[in-house]
Amino acid sequence: MKKLHIWFLIGAIMLVIVCQLVWAFVAKVDTVVEVSGVYKDGLVRCYLPVEEATKLNSGMDVKVNDKYSGRIQTMSQSPISKSEIIERLSANDYTLAMMKLTDWNIEITILTDEKLSEDLLCNVIIAVSSNHPIEFLF
Repeated sequence: MKKLHIWFLIGAIMLVIVCQLVWAFVAKVDTVVEVSGVYKDGLVRCYLPVEEATKLNSGMDVKVNDKYSGRIQTMSQSPISKSEIIERLSANDYTLAMMKLTDWNIEITILTDEKLSEDLLCNVIIAVSSNHPIEFLF
């Protein structure tokens, strides 16, 4: 009778290990950059610090307000100052505060699948990479 309990315990441990291995090879873990932007002139305009913008490229997939799909259309070649952005957007103080601008920013324009309301504050999620959990080990 004692040996039967041991075999059940070993079987349960093996089942847990197999489940973890399957998860490690099948599941996907996304690395994302989350930023606020403003819909203006048919594009969502986001501004990221130079260090964060280096992770991004034109053509990357984007989710706007958790329901609209889009892609990065352009990225500015040189940084733009906070005062230039404020002048360009002519947005209200709340919108500018939500954008969390730094002294120097890279402008990212995003083309969405659908037209949005002009001057709409948007939550933008940019998918940087997608990896299987097993890849983090090797």
